Amino acid sequence: QLYISTVIFFVESSSMSIFCSGDQELDGLEGTIQSPNYPDNYDPNTDCSFLIVPLPGNSVSLKFTDFHVDYNHGGSCHDWVEVNPPVKSKSQFCGYLIGMAPGEGKSYTFPEDEPVTVTLHTDGYSGNKGF
Repeated sequence: QLYISTVIFFVESSSMSIFCSGDQELDGLEGTIQSPNYPDNYDPNTDCSFLIVPLPGNSVSLKFTDFHVDYNHGGSCHDWVEVNPPVKSKSQFCGYLIGMAPGEGKSYTFPEDEPVTVTLHTDGYSGNKGF
């Protein structure tokens, strides 16, 4: 028998991608989630989320491979990705480099049986490439 110990959702470009639209619940063995219109810019005034529910006895792992969410050089986020539960004690992420993404471009695994919510919030101004 084959046992799969991790539910993996790679956040990257793929022909089997699920684009963020409204609030969605996902479960399964692996998948790809993307911001609306990726790799083109997401629209202003967007709020959408993915609830990723691991199969019993499994964990969710996230890995962002592209990340450009609006960044204010004064330090505050106008658009952001929110991850709950937090990644290394941080829940809101914005920026234009993969190192500013949750997990900093590396795979991040949450505790076993822990559902994970990934939310994109954008303000009323211009959009960016997203994830």
